[in-house]
Amino acid sequence: MLALGACSSGLGGDKGEAQADRPGDERQGWKAADDMRRSRGGRNAVDVQVLSPFGAEVDIDLRVRPAEQDAALQRLFRQHHLLVFRGQALTAEEQLEFMALFGRPLRSAIDGVGYITNEDVPENVLGNSELAFHSDLSFSPQPFDAISLQAVQVADGRSTTRFVDGARAYRRLPPDLQDRIGNLHTLQVFGGPNLGGRNGADVAEHLPSHVHPVVMRHPQTAEEFLYVCYNQTARIVELDENESDALIGELFDHLYAPAEIYEHAWHNGDLVVWDNLAIQHARGATGDVGVRRLQRAVAAEAGFFEQYPAFREASLSGAPAVPSGA
Repeated sequence: MLALGACSSGLGGDKGEAQADRPGDERQGWKAADDMRRSRGGRNAVDVQVLSPFGAEVDIDLRVRPAEQDAALQRLFRQHHLLVFRGQALTAEEQLEFMALFGRPLRSAIDGVGYITNEDVPENVLGNSELAFHSDLSFSPQPFDAISLQAVQVADGRSTTRFVDGARAYRRLPPDLQDRIGNLHTLQVFGGPNLGGRNGADVAEHLPSHVHPVVMRHPQTAEEFLYVCYNQTARIVELDENESDALIGELFDHLYAPAEIYEHAWHNGDLVVWDNLAIQHARGATGDVGVRRLQRAVAAEAGFFEQYPAFREASLSGAPAVPSGA
């Protein structure tokens, strides 16, 4: 796990560095932290620590938070795109209620509420292999809005999930590259191998796919973010194969630079929530990390089966119909 930011009590560390990498509304994040610090009573008198290279850790018991803190949590989420909470013990229903802060809680089983696990149980539809960087349902018209995972049974510190921030990556692109990709689009595809922006000609026509802009605008904040991902981007539709491969490779170099990855090492009671549009996630193989059981809850306008009802039968039969995991 990458180091926390220098601050030890709220967002009061190196404000100059943090603000320099934010769009014009960066003060909203500081206001949210101030609001949280002014809360009173037990763990609800909280600290907020900036993570490196992005994200924030919030010291709060989500089960007993006062309602007036919800607006501050929403502002922190929009500002940092990823929040970490330690020592949580939410039921599935409580985790769904928490996700209502960030969108419509998705209550359907398998593609909404449930578990990500490496145990030999029917719930483990993803297997234990590595999953490359992706945004859940990027191949659909409506990707998930936000995802949360809570570690309910893990071997502390033995497994991780990695994250990158597409908004941060876009802001750091050279201006000429921003101009070059401004009107381009990508084909995002369902359930293939780790495409790495290659082999677009081999995408199966019967599987779900969708064309999205290379640079998307966030529906809540209007922030621009880079929307290409290793696991699901097949090609840039306006370019020939060689040009597409070269440009996607260049964008991946910026997006997945080692210094731009936040890696979260899971401990029991950790809850991580992230913006599934701006943030991509990945994991290593999970076969040799001890039991790894993460409780998942999602906010989304539409689930996978709502958008692709023909795949429901395959999922109910035990086939890995929803390529989503962390």
